[in-house]
Amino acid sequence: MSATTFATFDTLGEISSEYRIKHPDGADSNINLRYKNSTAKGLNYSLNYMNGYDTNPSVDMHWEDGNGAKLYVGTTSSASTGTDGTSDTGSSDANLTVRLYTTQALAAAAATGTAYNKIDSGSDPLLVMAESLNKIQQLGGSFDMAVETEKLGPLVIRGEALYQKDVESPVIDRKKLGHGDLVGGLSMVQGDVFKYVIGADITALTNMMISAQFIQERNLDFIDQSQTCHSEYGANCGRYTADRAAMHLSNGLQKAEENKEFYSFFMSKPFGAEQQHRWNNIFMFEENGGKWNRADVEYSFSDEIIGSAEYNKYWGDENTQFGQMAKSSNFQLGLKYIF
Repeated sequence: MSATTFATFDTLGEISSEYRIKHPDGADSNINLRYKNSTAKGLNYSLNYMNGYDTNPSVDMHWEDGNGAKLYVGTTSSASTGTDGTSDTGSSDANLTVRLYTTQALAAAAATGTAYNKIDSGSDPLLVMAESLNKIQQLGGSFDMAVETEKLGPLVIRGEALYQKDVESPVIDRKKLGHGDLVGGLSMVQGDVFKYVIGADITALTNMMISAQFIQERNLDFIDQSQTCHSEYGANCGRYTADRAAMHLSNGLQKAEENKEFYSFFMSKPFGAEQQHRWNNIFMFEENGGKWNRADVEYSFSDEIIGSAEYNKYWGDENTQFGQMAKSSNFQLGLKYIF
């Protein structure tokens, strides 16, 4: 907020904030359809459709006054514009001042200096962050087939793909944020996303399954726009899609990757006299340096009692999805009784 005027800080100086969760009730459900089949040559495939809520929440922001009435952001071209509607001359974007108004029309007229400022003594603004789930359309599919190879034996090739329509992603506007427009500086914008996975499985050492995967998430409506701003805004004055998983004030509200990639390697092997126990290990590498490894084992004490142990280790660059969770590495023990 390097270009924020003293008048803006005066307007927002007594703000408070509130986080609200507005999720749908159980009456509003998802609709899912799936068709699966196999070909004569051994290709298994499925087609899937879903009309439902995105599992990633959207967080929209707005202003309210002390009575719960919505307020609207307007910017004046002079720091001295106030409740009396007078305005000094000045047109530089380094001299924009944020004010809050009772209607959208008054906010739109703020730059002319004729609108009156809603916020005055005794009416401190409330910044509301509202979490909701957004309805999206999803169309996907999967396939797998076994191929005989001379050196590796049976090789299973598989893949999954998913197209998501109207996914809401956080978009940062550094120019608006720079002069103190918090609501305009962070908004949720709809766009389309395409995700896919390609993997291969083999069996080695008699009965150990080894699997490798390549995963990519492509933002088809990725935003990365440059803006011309006064020097007071600093070097970064653009508008861009933010990294939903890792954006934080400590990393300057980090920009997302247009095409984000992950790689994983999985091993699974039974053991014991009757092969009744099993251990598994998966390692996943995230683009930009995030890492996650999960090792787990299941041990059958009897036909009814199964014990388990699992260790999750997160590490790597702290500004990645996995790296930021380094302090959340954990060890778990479980006991299951079958009856």
